[in-house]
Amino acid sequence: MENPNIPWSLIEDKLRLAGRKQAWLADQLNIGTNVVTNWKKRGGAPKSRAFEIATALGCSSDELLAASSQRHPTKEGESAFSADPYNDLSAGDNFALGPDVKGKIPLISWVQAGNWSEVVKGFTEEDAEQWLPALRPMSKRAFALRVEGSSMEPRYQHGDVIYVEPEAHAEHGRRVVVQLENEPEATFKELVIENGHKFLRPLNPDWPGPKFIPINGNATIIGVVVGKWVPE
Repeated sequence: MENPNIPWSLIEDKLRLAGRKQAWLADQLNIGTNVVTNWKKRGGAPKSRAFEIATALGCSSDELLAASSQRHPTKEGESAFSADPYNDLSAGDNFALGPDVKGKIPLISWVQAGNWSEVVKGFTEEDAEQWLPALRPMSKRAFALRVEGSSMEPRYQHGDVIYVEPEAHAEHGRRVVVQLENEPEATFKELVIENGHKFLRPLNPDWPGPKFIPINGNATIIGVVVGKWVPE
């Protein structure tokens, strides 16, 4: 039968890679921990939550939805239309029409993102190329950027839109937007912290540029990437 849910095993793997717990995911989605616990017991999360979960975990909603469409065998004697994979109505989640919009964030240029004073004060309606829906709680300083180039492939393709949260904590392994000294535009890389030293690393293994860029007083971390949107 077709799995109507996003497999919990996939969500759990991504939580483990991010060093996060179920309670953290519940907090990011602004839902009760009992709902996430119920997803785990049922073996998956509803597809209506794909965008929110992907945004929280920093992955593509397409990846989550593709996993939910994979077919799996039924147990002997089990109906192919078993309701078990769904949350029960008491969870208040199975019948949702879709994720709630939590406001809007501005899509800005890389030059604007590199101006820390602009980021600190926030952006006005005139500053943005367009305003995008924020399907998770984000600060008033949050913004979006359109990925340029191939340094972060294959995870982030040219043209993808990333959501950036300046108030998120920049930890080892998080993808960050950084302003390097004497550079007019911000840059987007993975943050590596080893033995007290910080580096920026492109994800593309075939990237011809430096594999590690050391940073210290010559860089300002503007924000942490908390999700992405892939335009059709």
